[in-house]
Amino acid sequence: PGAQVFVFRDRMVEKLDNLVKLETKKHDAGETLVLRNDLYAPVEVELRLERLVNVAGAPDEPIRWVLPPRSHIRLTTLAPLEAGKPMSYKPRLRYAMGDPRLQPQLFRYPLPWLGGPFRLTQGANGKYSHFTRKGRYAMDIAMPELMEQVPLSQEVKSALLERRGPLGAVLTEVEAYEAGDFDALSLLGERAYYEVAYRHSTAWARQVQQAMGYQD
Repeated sequence: PGAQVFVFRDRMVEKLDNLVKLETKKHDAGETLVLRNDLYAPVEVELRLERLVNVAGAPDEPIRWVLPPRSHIRLTTLAPLEAGKPMSYKPRLRYAMGDPRLQPQLFRYPLPWLGGPFRLTQGANGKYSHFTRKGRYAMDIAMPELMEQVPLSQEVKSALLERRGPLGAVLTEVEAYEAGDFDALSLLGERAYYEVAYRHSTAWARQVQQAMGYQD
């Protein structure tokens, strides 16, 4: 009672563009440069002002600052050297997430499974498949250990681990088809059936992903 289906809607796409930006506030006295950080993390920034023409108030050295998360700060105010003439300059902003002044602290994070220890086959930023935006923080657990933690039937577990049973035979055929080993195919008889079945299965998988709110 009271339970409902959990739908995972996080698209796992990092969009950091324009979350750290330089804003120009124009006023009668000149222009004020305001730096805004809309991230949920601190950022270290460096601002250089180049190609200065008729500009007063520009620092000789780059402005460096650590901006807290979800905050903004006035960096500098520029004014024209000769009133009535336009100013021109080229701002160059660089930033990196994090506060270099902080010291690392040790935390114990609970893992989303019980028991252990378990064998980790690939960690974060792994060169095999954890180098993309979606997988850079992922961790792979050896399949036998993982199967003990997920609510699957023994028939499905046997198929995944040992390729046993009817589902194991189907999985073996799928792997052979994807690998181009067409001589190993035998379940459907005619090879043309495999292409139709494969297209239907991939279309069904995309429908499931869309229903879960997942996008490539």
